[in-house]
Amino acid sequence: MDHTMFYGTCSKSPWNTKNLTLPLCQCHTATIAGVYSSRGRKETMTNNGSPLKNVLSAPPVKLQLFKALPKIGVAVVLGCRGEGKTALALRIMESYHKRYGMGGDFLYFPRSLARALPKWVKRSNSKEKMSFNSVCIVDEAAQEAHSRRSQSAENIEMEELVGLSRQRKQLILYLTHHSRKLDLNLIIDSDVLLYKRPSEAHYLFERSEVQPITRKVLDEFNAKVPPRAKSQPWTFVINLHHLQLGWMQNPLPSFWADRLSTWVGLVGKEKAKKG
Repeated sequence: MDHTMFYGTCSKSPWNTKNLTLPLCQCHTATIAGVYSSRGRKETMTNNGSPLKNVLSAPPVKLQLFKALPKIGVAVVLGCRGEGKTALALRIMESYHKRYGMGGDFLYFPRSLARALPKWVKRSNSKEKMSFNSVCIVDEAAQEAHSRRSQSAENIEMEELVGLSRQRKQLILYLTHHSRKLDLNLIIDSDVLLYKRPSEAHYLFERSEVQPITRKVLDEFNAKVPPRAKSQPWTFVINLHHLQLGWMQNPLPSFWADRLSTWVGLVGKEKAKKG
């Protein structure tokens, strides 16, 4: 039996998570009794054994965008460069605008590319000024290029933004290559993880708490989409509320242009000109 098609059922699996205990933060730990979050919630697993192993061994299901994501909340988008994180975020933004009438807000998006976005998408230069009732895109790489503050200061500000997302009626999409630089609380407090194809390096150097998840996602992509094939239309979804795994297809947004995929590189250049 090919263990890559039936995860968690074969002892030859390269990422055996038996008896795994997953630290989530300093005061909460995932144990065989359940999964605890920084908000104090406990989600009890119905099966015996490690909750992480139980979740990762479940077969992924086919998901539609509005079933995969909440209307209001936080989604972390992870994956390699060039795998379609920006295109996915803009597709979600456009879909929510059409279905719910929500606006769009793109943090630190460069002025030189402003015409590539629809008029209903706002460009903000601070998290505090991001629009209410909007889909808000925050890119970790753009933050580094724009701000001279420490990563810890950025994480604190991001936690505050996440905490206010429901009052502000925002869906926050946080884009990053991997979770290494993220405060773990951001992952814990998010509603869903959206994965584009990661690399073996992402798995090897991932933070230990997330490493089994990255292994699962990488194996799923390798089984569904050959490594040399285009994987941009596919997104692997991990719903952290329902502990559900799934696949979602995401076409490009109607206004997509290739230059939108290189927007992060312009952020530092525009910042340098102003400075």
